[in-house]
Amino acid sequence: MKRDCLLVLVVMLSLQASASRSGESGSGAGHAVESATEIFTMQRIYPSMFGPTDTDRVTLLQTDEPEVLWITAVRSDIVGADGETPESAEYFCHSVLARHGKAPPERVRQLRKLGLSVQNRKMFTLVQGLNEIRFPRGFGIPVFSNDQFDVLAMAMNPKEREQPVHVGVDSRIEYLRASELDQEMKPLFLVPLVLMVPRETASADHSTHHHGGDDTCLDTDSAEHVVTSVEGSVPESHESATHTGHWYVPPGRHTYRHRLAPLRHRIQFDTNVHYIASHLHPFGESLELIDLTTGDTVFKAVARNFPNRVAVENITHYSSREGLAIDRTHEHELVAVYNNTTDQDIDSMAVMYLYVGDTFGKRAIRGLGID
Repeated sequence: MKRDCLLVLVVMLSLQASASRSGESGSGAGHAVESATEIFTMQRIYPSMFGPTDTDRVTLLQTDEPEVLWITAVRSDIVGADGETPESAEYFCHSVLARHGKAPPERVRQLRKLGLSVQNRKMFTLVQGLNEIRFPRGFGIPVFSNDQFDVLAMAMNPKEREQPVHVGVDSRIEYLRASELDQEMKPLFLVPLVLMVPRETASADHSTHHHGGDDTCLDTDSAEHVVTSVEGSVPESHESATHTGHWYVPPGRHTYRHRLAPLRHRIQFDTNVHYIASHLHPFGESLELIDLTTGDTVFKAVARNFPNRVAVENITHYSSREGLAIDRTHEHELVAVYNNTTDQDIDSMAVMYLYVGDTFGKRAIRGLGID
């Protein structure tokens, strides 16, 4: 059952109050929708991607006629049984904000009329160490009022507890109404980059493919994968049946490399990246996007783990109004480093989420959400 005291609600907040807490995200009055999972009982071990989940369906705003809304920030927090008291981040696996179902034809026509791209169904993924995404001021993801979205959240428990712990996941989606804005907003769309490894390497036989784990934060519905071996030089098959984005790392320090499919197949025009979020599991040290054509690092996310807990404390991110140029004609590679200091295999993932500037009148990603 959902927590009655934390049913989905729409709340008004001033931009000034929002900016004072987390930085400015636009002009005009801000709005937010809040969502809450059921309370989970945590006692036995729930590894990452295998914990209890709950999905809440929300509508940002009900209007007589559809109007454009701009999502500017999302956040998820672990709370105790009372739904308010903060609990340890070690119980947070991930949360995902996704459009409910595929974009209906009328929405596709409206987006094209406005010159906007059809968004990836999964729009935001929050993870341990990065439980908030807040775009630079003046940027957002355009959606429509009356549309439905799913907020999926998963908890985890890295160790067995003597006494049960009761936790839930509270999420918040902040948006602006286009009709209330006094300045132009710049649209973003998501390009997720997933590091994949062959299943026969890196203890990949423990992967979710064989054990039924959840893959909601892999974004495999939109990412185009060309996978290399762990040593990584020659592209192999991009079939998910033979490769995995969720694998197990043996004890010791290990580097995983993945040569990406050319970005020109997914970004149809020259643009800049304005926000980069990354996903690593505990014991992950870094995730780096490298331009193989120039040899330069585009962005390197660095993770900091809690010293006395199996949990990620912080993962660095990139945020800029000016943006970071990325050459879509170049070859790129993802490089993840894990340092498993335990004496047993540990689960891992490595995903980088690029939020790039949309260009009016051009379609950004082929087929997403409408095929």
